[in-house]
Amino acid sequence: MNKAIFFDRDGVLIKAIVKNRKPLSIKNIEDINFLIDDNELFFKLKSIGYKLIIVTNQPDVARNEISRKFVEKVNSIIIKKYKIDYAYACLHDDISNCSCRKPKNGLLIKAQKDFNLNLEECFLIGDRWKDITAAKSSGCKSIFIDYNYNEKKPKEYTFKVNSTLEAINIILKYDEQKS
Repeated sequence: MNKAIFFDRDGVLIKAIVKNRKPLSIKNIEDINFLIDDNELFFKLKSIGYKLIIVTNQPDVARNEISRKFVEKVNSIIIKKYKIDYAYACLHDDISNCSCRKPKNGLLIKAQKDFNLNLEECFLIGDRWKDITAAKSSGCKSIFIDYNYNEKKPKEYTFKVNSTLEAINIILKYDEQKS
């Protein structure tokens, strides 16, 4: 079985648009601002056996504010930059009550099947309570990036950090201690 690192997209791999201390997804390609410049960290994660997977909620598609094609374009730019293995996106809004929208864990379960993952060996890095809840219900270790958004905070996470860089370094140290 394989292990993976699940990355939320906006706020973890690229900068989220924040209004009134609430995070929003980007709406223009020009708004892509990568949060990590050092691609070597991603190569290092891959070299120690992690699959790198994006799991993102993109409800603006269901709200007709952006297109599926736009989401796919943004994801492909991020995949190319960080050598991500795959991106899963939920394009529904809360009202759909789908199984793939975080805090539900449908995207992680799909990835588990597609990549033969042992979820207990996986990490999810996220900046919102929905990410951390999805990780917990899947048996993944969770790393909460606390940007102090004006919203509910997760109560149960494995690690709490201030940046994606700090989260990656925790995983590298964790893996080193395990070997």
